[in-house]
Amino acid sequence: MKPTNAVVEQILDRFESLMRHAAGSHAPEFLDVDVTMPQAKVLYLVSLRPGISMSTLAGELGIGPSAASGLVDRLVATAYLERREDPDDRRQQLVSVTDAGTAVLGHLRELNTHAMRRLIDGLDAAEREALLVSISALDREVQRLDQRPVAHADRPERTAP
Repeated sequence: MKPTNAVVEQILDRFESLMRHAAGSHAPEFLDVDVTMPQAKVLYLVSLRPGISMSTLAGELGIGPSAASGLVDRLVATAYLERREDPDDRRQQLVSVTDAGTAVLGHLRELNTHAMRRLIDGLDAAEREALLVSISALDREVQRLDQRPVAHADRPERTAP
């Protein structure tokens, strides 16, 4: 049964409030990480797609090739990414995450886990059980959606700082 628009809007409003307040509560810890949000997005995407080409990376991010190249250049300079020539097409550069980049991503995940643990600790047993059921349902749905190809052609191109 498909949820009513009012229920969906209430869920989205609560989720937006949760994310806004959660981000504010642990912003100082995130600000200590030495990557910008666009760089974190690049690290995350490259970690999911090791050896991704620069052109594919730019397309996935919805930015131009020069903006993607600038982001990758900065992450290569910090030793979080490595770039190599594609053996099948020397004009193409392939990008992978280094051990240092993996460590940064791990630290970001730890910050998120710590923040979520603090929130969960404030719930009573019944609320934790209800949250487990809900999170499990969302996890199941995201795994189902993950099986579909992702189309980014309709995403407008952005510029990266």
